[in-house]
Amino acid sequence: MAEPSKAPGVGDCVNLVMNTLARMRGDHAIIRSGHIPIMTRDACRYPLARRAVARESVVEIVRYLLPVEWQRAVDEIGETRYRLPRELLAHDDFIVNVIDSDTEVCVDIERRDLYALPGP
Repeated sequence: MAEPSKAPGVGDCVNLVMNTLARMRGDHAIIRSGHIPIMTRDACRYPLARRAVARESVVEIVRYLLPVEWQRAVDEIGETRYRLPRELLAHDDFIVNVIDSDTEVCVDIERRDLYALPGP
């Protein structure tokens, strides 16, 4: 897995999910292989697609989101956690959690509203 994604359309898909998560003030976007991706907000679930996502597609999303060093961690220990650079969406903090088992890959993108966090 340890290489950047070159699959066409992956960046557009990820950007759409991130923008939807931010605009809808969602808490998480969960993309699991073999399942319909969802967004959670206030304990409610909202589908982000009509069909389940193939394992290969989730792996491409991981390659797009994570630097190579974090991809290696997924390869070696089966999981990682990575905070995306803040310049992506200035008012939100995004943390990507990835778990890769032999049967499925799960990407959980957690959004935190920076204005809702307590100050220093």
